[in-house]
Amino acid sequence: MIRRLLSCLLVAAALAAPAARAQDDGLPPPGPRPGTPPAPDEEEPEEEPAEEPAPDAPATPPKPLPTPPPKAADGLHRVPFKREQGTAAGLKDHLERALAAFKAGEAAALGEALRAMGPDEAALKDAFTDEGFKALGPRILERAPQLFAGEPAEIARRLGLRPELETVDVFTASTEDLQTMEFGTDAAREFASGLRRTAQHLKPRYVWYCAVLKAKGAAPDDHGTRLQLFFYRDGKFVLLGRIWRIEDE
Repeated sequence: MIRRLLSCLLVAAALAAPAARAQDDGLPPPGPRPGTPPAPDEEEPEEEPAEEPAPDAPATPPKPLPTPPPKAADGLHRVPFKREQGTAAGLKDHLERALAAFKAGEAAALGEALRAMGPDEAALKDAFTDEGFKALGPRILERAPQLFAGEPAEIARRLGLRPELETVDVFTASTEDLQTMEFGTDAAREFASGLRRTAQHLKPRYVWYCAVLKAKGAAPDDHGTRLQLFFYRDGKFVLLGRIWRIEDE
């Protein structure tokens, strides 16, 4: 037994001697022989597989902006002005019929045509602003009966109608045209210049009429008979007269 124990010690000492000598010489201890599997506690750790990058998530498209409303055309939102304004042809026809009745001596037809043009309080309140009616209405109402009263032939003469008058030309202008009377317009050429000031009393956006009656073949310097200021109301043309002169009185 003792002999066997001694043999084991001698074998162990023989095996440990090379390693001790290598340590004394500063050399690393001998590694395992080639082909020798490593000890269980010396196995190299397995490398974890590299994480693959996640595929790019689809980008969320931005919400479309609301479609802007279409641009309104100029004047689209203006309140439409609804009013029967008459026409130049309508006034021309009315005056031509009055002239024909005058020449033919048809007193009833002439009187009906002329008196239909006379203004009353309702017509003046329609034509003028509130301030304009206060300034001009009472004086127009005071004079209207004097102009449209009496025999039809006498009314015609007061208005300047004569048997030799044959042609009728009618011109139009808005309230705004009369207020500005821009050069070259019918408002500046055919209407009395005093209306530029008096037009402040007229309702806006109304259409006004001026009629020029001349004899056939009249000379260029013959201005004929000029009737103004007309406007259309309730199916007839109303003659306000020379309102710019009334304001100056």
